[in-house]
Amino acid sequence: MPSEKSIEIRKTIGKDKVRDDIPISQSRREWEEAALKIPLPAGIETETEILGGVPCLWVREKQSYDDYVIVYIHGGGLTEGSAFTTREFAAHLTQVFRIPLLVVDYRLAPEHPFPVALEDVKAVFKNLLKDRYTPEQIALGGDSSGGGLALSAIIAFRDDGDKLPACAFLISPVVDLTFSGESMTTRADIDPFTSKEALIHAAKLYAGGADLRSPLISPLFAELRGLPATLIQVGDHEILLSDSVRLAEKMNQNGTIAMLKVWDSMWHVWHYYAYLPEAQGALEEIRNFLYHTLQIGTTSVTEHKD
Repeated sequence: MPSEKSIEIRKTIGKDKVRDDIPISQSRREWEEAALKIPLPAGIETETEILGGVPCLWVREKQSYDDYVIVYIHGGGLTEGSAFTTREFAAHLTQVFRIPLLVVDYRLAPEHPFPVALEDVKAVFKNLLKDRYTPEQIALGGDSSGGGLALSAIIAFRDDGDKLPACAFLISPVVDLTFSGESMTTRADIDPFTSKEALIHAAKLYAGGADLRSPLISPLFAELRGLPATLIQVGDHEILLSDSVRLAEKMNQNGTIAMLKVWDSMWHVWHYYAYLPEAQGALEEIRNFLYHTLQIGTTSVTEHKD
């Protein structure tokens, strides 16, 4: 049963829609301005850094497992959002996980269509491997379209013969940009947040005329063998539910360990409402997965020093 808090929050959620009334530059600016007004929790440190030519934002707390890093890929339809708009959520993640997050500020469509964002993520990951971390110390995570992009990057690493991260976690991932899953219809009346119209609009801007079934655009259609252990979380009320269900089934059928967790009555990326019991539970689930897969437990928590 959903918590009372989630029932109340659900009443305030507005359906995502295509905003033809304003240019995308204004929509991005409004999101940035809103993020600027939100203070970060006490004890959180942020630092910008260029890695592989790509701007990134470090988000960490002073007491953390600094021998590990989560490379995080934000959502926003691959057309909006930034490391800055994600910093509050990243701050909450690092508080729960006690692992530093590196949020990739990849370039956005339509100015930079596929495969630019993918190349940015690849560049950051490869830079981290040069002299800072081993693959066993890196987890890759993402939400919404960022979850799909994270998975596409892992597939690209494998196809290129590169090293892979130790594990991945995907929150309400978008992995089929043709939007062919049955939940696009069966959950349409109960999903309080996501609209198929908005998804299609963003997908076309990102693809830039490329085939939406391309394995690196819609990773659901890729060969999913030989990938790291992956935790997939999705809400039962999402029109994107089928993306996660089909992804987990296909990964497991191809010998990749995929753990699918479907959360009752939840909507797209409910984790952002950090005070919800369902959000807290989902993040604890991710933390347990990360600690098990990265084998964190015997490592001492160290204090980050500038």
